[in-house]
This record gives sequence, structure tokens and C-alpha cells, in this order.
Amino acid sequence: MPDIPFTASLSLDAYPERNEINHNWFDETVAGALGRLRTRLGLHRAKFIQFHQQLTEQLKKLKAMDSTEYAEQIARLRYAMMRDGLTEEHITRSFALVYYSIVSSLRIKPYNVQIMAGWVMMQGMLAEMETGEGKTLSATFPACTAALAKIPVHIITANDYLAKRDARLMQPVYQALGLSVGVVVGGMTEAERRAAYDCDVVYCTSKQLALDYLRDRLKQGLQNKPLRRQLQQQIDQTESPERLPLLRGLCYAIVDEADSVLIDDARVPLILAREGADKDSLAVYYQSLAMAGLLTEGQDFHITATEPRLTLTEQGQQRLGELNSESNTGWSMTDAEQLVLLALRALHLLERNKHYLVKDKTIQIIDESTGRTVADRSWQKGLQQLVECKEDCALSSEKTVLARISFQRFFHRYLHLAGMSGTAREVAAELQKIYELEVVTIPTRKPNRRKMLPERVYPHAAAKWQICVKRIKQIHQKGRPILVGTRTIKDSEYLSLLLHKAQLPHQILNARQDEQEAKIIAHAGKLGQ
Repeated sequence: MPDIPFTASLSLDAYPERNEINHNWFDETVAGALGRLRTRLGLHRAKFIQFHQQLTEQLKKLKAMDSTEYAEQIARLRYAMMRDGLTEEHITRSFALVYYSIVSSLRIKPYNVQIMAGWVMMQGMLAEMETGEGKTLSATFPACTAALAKIPVHIITANDYLAKRDARLMQPVYQALGLSVGVVVGGMTEAERRAAYDCDVVYCTSKQLALDYLRDRLKQGLQNKPLRRQLQQQIDQTESPERLPLLRGLCYAIVDEADSVLIDDARVPLILAREGADKDSLAVYYQSLAMAGLLTEGQDFHITATEPRLTLTEQGQQRLGELNSESNTGWSMTDAEQLVLLALRALHLLERNKHYLVKDKTIQIIDESTGRTVADRSWQKGLQQLVECKEDCALSSEKTVLARISFQRFFHRYLHLAGMSGTAREVAAELQKIYELEVVTIPTRKPNRRKMLPERVYPHAAAKWQICVKRIKQIHQKGRPILVGTRTIKDSEYLSLLLHKAQLPHQILNARQDEQEAKIIAHAGKLGQ
């Protein structure tokens, strides 16, 4: 069992986080190769079998105890872990207590594959579990173990709804062990966030967590230097408590849908900003959009489809110079070219219902990897305001960037990083190379009956959609539930129109129905859905 980077108890004077480490190309190449090798060979199963045997012995002892003796066992283990750290023996005892708590509070019996996934995450690895195998329950094993050792735990979910749902479902387990659980979601006040982060286990999204981390750094004026709790002691005596950090450090993170968060969104910049320019000064965007509308594709500008990228032709630059003079903007040619190229991007590269939604006269950006709208995200350098002009929405103020961090840099700073996902195998080498996060595939509880059928290619889109409707009708007549995935909102709504014409009842789920997602999914497996 590898050493876990926790001492017997975390220093009360520190804001725990890992210093960033820069690897050379050789280290990254070797790490990537090891990631592929270990995932395929499953080198950890023998160790888990030994661990499970010890766990079974502990469970036999717990079954013979009454509630008083059980509470005493929890108290003794907490003291022992704070004294000795997370030893193999203490982890085994903790898993047994968590198992017992799940059975007694939720009235369900964890499966061996769920225990295995929890054990894998306890080792600082990523557990790849098939859909429906119980990731939410699996995460409670390592979360409770770390929390019992007084280590702050962050469980990162895909959205606010899942954070609230998972915390509510698992709360009885934490309470049975004497642990507190908090939730951090959008719209919470600073006092509410502080109270949640003070809990033993916190459920939240990666965005909320990273932004609160940036706020902590800004409060103490430390963009790049380590945060220290000694500073808090000074603040307590001289200044407002609002300057105290929200988080208790970056100790232990369990990331759900880890491949999406750690790889797909790895370089997405998390930006903390404040309102900047006066809205009255934003008329410049209307002017640049109007000028861009007078330029002709192919003559004045070209679009490179592969990247995609916009470039002005020589004729376009000349035409732009004429428009700039006629409009009396007072812009230099450099400024005019930058503004108009940005306006052309808003007009030709950003599509409604693909890259963004218009809801309540505001622009909501769609995350292309998840298909969901992203609250409070906006494009930079005036692109947001240009799209708002294009869609006749009220113009928002430009924002001044106060601090930024990418998810990759943020998660690198955790002392202990683990995760779970249903689709990590394809990016195992990248996870190993970037995060030193090993992927272990967890076997399914029952034999997998899923069949991967070959791809089919059709001469044009119309033929593809006709075949889709025909196949959906065949399956629907058998009463089997069907899930159809599309690339964009536009495609999902077009298919919905075809299904209506074919008189096939169905539910549509895209970024427009984000709030109804849970209800729609809850009924998705029923007969004929």
C-alpha cells in the first residue's frame, strides 16, 4: 500500500496545499506508459483481496457489538488516526465502520465492487466504474476515512443538483459516524459558504471550489505565495473576520466524472472578475458589429474551418479602412481590425443553440463537453458584448480580471487527489502524465451484457435521420426505453420534430431543460420511454 501524504494530523497553523511540480518530458513519457500498463494489467487486485479479508474479520467483530460499543470504536479510531496517521490497519477498521454505518442507516448492503472502488480512491487513484455501479456510495468509504482523521474532504460533482442530491442521500452515513456534511452551490452567501467548508465533508462543483480558493488568495493578497494560518491569527486581532479564508486548505479531493473535469476542462481558465467599464461606453460594440456585417465572406475575409479562424484579405483590410473613415469612429486601423475580427467571430463562428442559449434576454454559454449551460461564464475581450449585440440582449459591463487559475493547476495543489468515472480508460495515460493519477478499472458486479455495435455511415444527414427514426420506432414498439445522443441542441430539437411527425412520444433533454434534468432522467428507464 503506497504512503498517503498525510501526517498524523494536519498542522493547525497551515493552509495545506501542495507546491506545484514541473516535470520534464522524460518523466511525463514514462508516467504515461505506466498509466496504460497498470490500467490494463490490474496490478492491485491481489492487494485488494488481502485488504478485503482483513475487512471481513473487522466486520465480524462489529456485528457482535451494541450501539455503545460501536460509538466507542469510532472514538478510539479517530484518536488513533490523529496519532498515527492513515495506516493500513486504521483504514481497514474505518472501512468496516463505514460499511456498518451504511447498512444501519441506509438499509442497503454495499457490494464488493463498491468497497474496491473506495479502496482504490483511498490509495489516491481513479476508480473506473461502469454506469449504475454506485459511485456515490463508493465515495463515502474514503471520504469518511479521511474525515475521521480530521482531514477536510471535498467531493466534487458535475453540477449543483448532484452536489445537493449526493449530500442529502449520504448524510445519514456521515451522521452515524459523528461527521458533518456541507454543500456549496451557486448563490450562497459568504457566511453560508464558510459554514459549509467548516464541515468534515463538503460536496461542491469544481467551479465553486476553485473560485472560492481564488477568493482566499485575494483576501490575503497572495496570488502566488503560500497561504498560512498564521496570517489568520493576525487578522483575528486587527481586522474583520471576512478576510479569513473560506477553505481549510486543499487536503483531499474526490472528483466525480474525473476525466471530464481533469482532462476535458483541464485548461479552462477559472476567472475571478469584477465589473469594469461603464455600460454607456459600450456603444463601440454596436459600431464594430455593424461594420463587420458589411464585409463579405470569401472576398473580405476567410474562415479556416479546421481551427476555426478568421483572417481579413487584402481587399477586406482596404474595405475596413474605408468603413472606418466613413463612420468617424476615431479608431486606429489596428483597433478597428481587432474589433471587427472579434465581431466577425461573433457573427460567423458562435452559433445560437450550439455555443450559447438566449434565455430571459441574456446569453448563457453552453459547455460543449457536457451540453449544459455554464452559469456566470462569459467570453472575454469584448466577445460577450458582441454576441449580446448580435442577439439584441442588454449589454453587460466588461469585467476586470482579478485572479485566474486553470483546473489543471488547481487540482495539482491538492495533497491527495482521487476520482471516479465511467469513461477514464481512454485518457488513462494523460491522467498519469499530468496528475500522476493511476486509473484502475473496477469489475462490474454482474457480467456486462452491453454490446458495442459497429458504426454506420450514410451518404447525407437526411438519410441518417430517417434511419434513426426508423430504428427508434422498432425499439419503441418492443417497449424498451431508448436514449438518443446528439451533438448539439439544434440536432436534438430537429430529431424531436421528426419523432413528433412519426407520432412517437418522447422527452427531450438539452441545456434548455437543465432544471428538469433530474425528473426526466428519473423516468428514463421506464417501459416505453
